[in-house]
Amino acid sequence: MKMVHVITSVSVVFFLSLFTFVFVVRNHSANVREQIYVQDFSTILHACRELIDNRAMLADDWDHDRVVHKHAIVLTRKRRPYDVKIPKPIRDLNPYYIAVYNDHVFINMGTAPRNGILGFSTNATQYGTVQLVDGLWFWN
Repeated sequence: MKMVHVITSVSVVFFLSLFTFVFVVRNHSANVREQIYVQDFSTILHACRELIDNRAMLADDWDHDRVVHKHAIVLTRKRRPYDVKIPKPIRDLNPYYIAVYNDHVFINMGTAPRNGILGFSTNATQYGTVQLVDGLWFWN
């Protein structure tokens, strides 16, 4: 009988912990989405295009995951703080990482589920979940 109580107690603690974790993660993700939606989208788009234009001056921080970011220069705050080469509107978002491609920038906010911003150069093919302005998309 004691074993049944132990198993029941452990199960209750496990499911309460899981529920709490999921609630905290979803709440954080919602806060990040809200942070994105209150930004000046034209300023973020301009900053993304500035990164694309200055791509050659950036040092790649990411030495793994070359399948996902095969042609990108990836900057991550885990390696070093974002410096002045990263436009202030993007630095102020404090993204988890920034992937700079030839025609677009992916700003990963480091949430689960993943939330990010895609900023495209003028003539690039655009995609994402929700278009914020022409050239800038929210993605999750």
